[in-house]
Amino acid sequence: MKKTRIGIIEEQAVRQPSLQSLVQHSDNMEVICSASSGTDLLSQLQTASLANLSYFHAQESPLPHLILFGLDRPCPNELQAIRTIRILYPQIRIISIAVHISVQHTMALLAAGAGGCLLRDDSPQELLHVLRTADSYTGIYVSQRISQLLLQATTTNPITHGQAVSTEEQHQVQQLSSREQQILHLVAEGKTMKQIADELFISPATVNNHKANISGKLNLSGRNQLFKFATTVQHLLKNYN
Repeated sequence: MKKTRIGIIEEQAVRQPSLQSLVQHSDNMEVICSASSGTDLLSQLQTASLANLSYFHAQESPLPHLILFGLDRPCPNELQAIRTIRILYPQIRIISIAVHISVQHTMALLAAGAGGCLLRDDSPQELLHVLRTADSYTGIYVSQRISQLLLQATTTNPITHGQAVSTEEQHQVQQLSSREQQILHLVAEGKTMKQIADELFISPATVNNHKANISGKLNLSGRNQLFKFATTVQHLLKNYN
């Protein structure tokens, strides 16, 4: 029987053995590559496309069928890695396994190209089910707990998708210009500075200036705080699509 080839991205190296062990205990799967970041695995995929290197054990192809992406919570670098892998290798499905996740995080992962989302403490049986059916399943898979989160969001607060947005945060959004809200919306989608610049037909330096102005107005420190705020208030922002 042909085995399903699995790649693993795990930011926390201490967790890699648990994912590998789970996969390797299944008769019809094998781990053929692993990395500590999306960038690292992407580099392995690009190299393996040219030559079947020793860390890839499959004979018929050097590429995995499926990638498990273990992460604490999605950030711009991880979303960009998913997006790039899906563009370069559309035949590879990506399943994210997050420690913490919100409705906004789930939507950002799926928009980037993830074929499914699970939580770290979802049952091993559910993860194995996803792995075994990935080749034949053409839709998007979310675990039962994430599905409940999404359902609750659509019934409790359809405007903010269940994410608690304080009056202060709404006031902060109102302080931003239309262009700043537009840029913040693209930040929430995980787009890079260059991608934002290309989409808005402005220079990366101008994007950087807008992001600095947003951070100054909102008293945010660093890229991660900006991204976290952007995902929280994303559905209040103007995107002009």
